Amino acid sequence: QELQEEVYNYVFVEEKPSIVIDDKPMDFNDFAMWIQTKAKTPEGGNPGRVICSFTITSAGEVINVKIIRGVDEVTDAAAVKLLESSPKWIPGKNDGKPVAVSVTIPVTFR
Repeated sequence: QELQEEVYNYVFVEEKPSIVIDDKPMDFNDFAMWIQTKAKTPEGGNPGRVICSFTITSAGEVINVKIIRGVDEVTDAAAVKLLESSPKWIPGKNDGKPVAVSVTIPVTFR
């Protein structure tokens, strides 16, 4: 999916994106810890750390999940699927307006 808006790096966003999971508001660090609880090594895959990047659109959708450093095809695919299935985000904001934000996250499979 091609994004028709400027994408900001997470570091340069005035109001960081956040997410609510199971009625619990989470910032990006909370989400990074939560995702680890969901990362089970898939059958046919190997344990290890997959570094991913993705964009949270100004509408709060997760798009463009990419592998920066992977483990193997099966485990990498599991990381992408896990991130793509995350609930809708509350987008980041600059000058009070929602903006697309690019983030990088490690997903460790055990």
